Amino acid sequence: MSIAAVLADATPLLRIDHCRLELAEFVPASGRLTVRMDGTCPDCAGSPAMFATALEAHVRQRVPEVRQVVISD
Repeated sequence: MSIAAVLADATPLLRIDHCRLELAEFVPASGRLTVRMDGTCPDCAGSPAMFATALEAHVRQRVPEVRQVVISD
C-alpha cells in the first residue's frame, strides 16, 4: 500500500476528520517520512500534534519502509 493511501485511510480511522494529512517528503535511505498536518479541532482543545503517536503507529504498521514519522505544520 502506498504512503499516500495509508495517510488517506488514517483520517477516518484515527477520527481526525478535522485535520488534513499530506505527504511532504519520504527519504527511503533513512525511512524518514515527513507528514504535513494542518487543521484544528473545532469542538475541542486538541491540536494535530496530539495525534502524532497514533499516526506514526498506523503508518509504520502498514508501510514497513517507514521507520520514522515527523509531523510538520
